[in-house]
Amino acid sequence: MNKEFKNALFVTDLDGTLFGKEPVLSDECIEHIKKLNAEGVRLTFSTARTYRTVDRILRDVPVPIPVSLMNGTMIRDVKKRLTLDVKKIPDTVADKAGKSFLASGTFPLVYRYKDGEMLTYYAEISGDNMRSFIEERIERFGKPFIKVTPEELFRTGSDSLGDVIYFCAIVKDSDGSDLLESLNGVENVCLTSYKDNASDSRYVEIYSPYASKKSAIQYLKHLTEADKLVSFGDNFNDLTMFEVSDLCFAPAGSPEKVISCVNGTVPPPDECGVTRKIAELTGINL
Repeated sequence: MNKEFKNALFVTDLDGTLFGKEPVLSDECIEHIKKLNAEGVRLTFSTARTYRTVDRILRDVPVPIPVSLMNGTMIRDVKKRLTLDVKKIPDTVADKAGKSFLASGTFPLVYRYKDGEMLTYYAEISGDNMRSFIEERIERFGKPFIKVTPEELFRTGSDSLGDVIYFCAIVKDSDGSDLLESLNGVENVCLTSYKDNASDSRYVEIYSPYASKKSAIQYLKHLTEADKLVSFGDNFNDLTMFEVSDLCFAPAGSPEKVISCVNGTVPPPDECGVTRKIAELTGINL
């Protein structure tokens, strides 16, 4: 292996980066990851997805290093099925966010953490984009979504369904700016919005200000005692990850703002651009 990258940690986003519209790793990509792992390459993953879907997506590849989930809100050891770190939203802040969502007429998905387990709740399905999001995760990954009343959805405190760690609203891209305006008064959170590059959906998300892909991969760099970070991503939620990377790359066809922040582009997911670039940097023959 190329000595320059022998002690590097490679981190890749999933959707739009390691795979395309379909959340499935190709047979070729799976074989590449197995080969890289066998040659000593340290590779992990950073995604906005939750552990239930990631467990299924990555079931056929080795994942010896913990992964970053939900934009850095959770660090998870997939192999041991153990949560190493989770960033929670304080009750007072979650209360204000809930009131802002109610005022906007949008019901988000609310992710809660209790007794070492994360569950996803909703009160109403706000449009076809949210419906498609839920149906895909139920059909493909068997992920549970629990319907509750609006009061239960936003309740905090000891009689709540658990600590709030994440709000995720899925709306049409054209409706995203109105929802963001309604939420701008919520302070002491990370409020992020980005378009799904594979559809007309826009994700508007609220989570702890201490959580980000940036902080998560710094945590993983320290955990693995790596001396270098190399990252891959295709969307705006990957930009903080690029800030702390020694090298960063985006698939061809990513938004121009993303491409302007990286060291170079790689071929699209259907050509296994990420794994081929890692092999090129490390000098490994796939």
